[in-house]
Amino acid sequence: MNVGVIGTGNMGENHLRTYATLRNHCTLVGVYDVDQLKCADAANRYGAVAYNSLDALLDDVDAVSITVPTPFHYEVGMACIRKGVHVLMEKPIAATELEAIALKKCCK
Repeated sequence: MNVGVIGTGNMGENHLRTYATLRNHCTLVGVYDVDQLKCADAANRYGAVAYNSLDALLDDVDAVSITVPTPFHYEVGMACIRKGVHVLMEKPIAATELEAIALKKCCK
């Protein structure tokens, strides 16, 4: 399974480190972050590709960890769902109950 990480903050680092230890079970393909310098640095440290767009990453993976700040969970989550990419989202799932309900409905 090809996986990617969206977001390179503290939780993103945790997910990257974990995927790096699971190389017999999945392939860490790439990383995306709006901060391209942090993205490139993280990708370099974990032997992954630094993507310059979310869509490009989603075209190359089966699943992603979404580790961006909560206010962006809905937007990023919906982009992943629309592309048919499996999602592991850090909690909380969304900033509002309505966003969480909408994400859940789109996953069915």
